[in-house]
Amino acid sequence: MRASATEIGSIVDADGVEICVVDVHREKPDDEVRAIVALIVDAVNAKQEHTQ
Repeated sequence: MRASATEIGSIVDADGVEICVVDVHREKPDDEVRAIVALIVDAVNAKQEHTQ
């Protein structure tokens, strides 16, 4: 899982398929959305590393 390279707030899977959108209505500043996305991606990827 990773942040989309082209869409702020989008989280994509290993194949680049969008699986989640943070702030779909674009109400938050971009920097805040990027920080939220980073937290989610880091947490999910860390959990996956521990379960493998």
